[in-house]
Amino acid sequence: MASTPKKPTAETELLIPGAVDIDPARQLEIEAEARAELEAEQLALAEKNFKAAAKKRMKAAMQAAAGLPSDELVQIRIDLAPHSDRIKIDGVEYNQGYTYGFAPEAIPTIMEIMWRTWMHEEEISDRRNRNNAYRRQQSPILRPAA
Repeated sequence: MASTPKKPTAETELLIPGAVDIDPARQLEIEAEARAELEAEQLALAEKNFKAAAKKRMKAAMQAAAGLPSDELVQIRIDLAPHSDRIKIDGVEYNQGYTYGFAPEAIPTIMEIMWRTWMHEEEISDRRNRNNAYRRQQSPILRPAA
């Protein structure tokens, strides 16, 4: 059975094995050019990242100078229903009554968790006892029927 010739790829389409050899000195030049291009790309990326970080720092400094809070972390006080004492997200505990700084994208999740604890409290407690959660139980008064 005759073997079918392989279809040339973009890399091998113009290259005929043994037809052209690159001089070792030219190979070193090409490697030096490739290294210089790669270093230039890395330098441009590092400059871009440094510029973004510098702008972020300057914006925070300008907001602080103007008396505005920094928008990097939003401070939220954890306010949960009485049956809950903490929120645990990704292994990190946030305790009831404490204030923590959260990234802006985490705010909706934290607010929903707190809201759902209060909705659960609403479901499990009856209206009569909701405001009397910390009062002592009293004995009922028994009176004789007339």
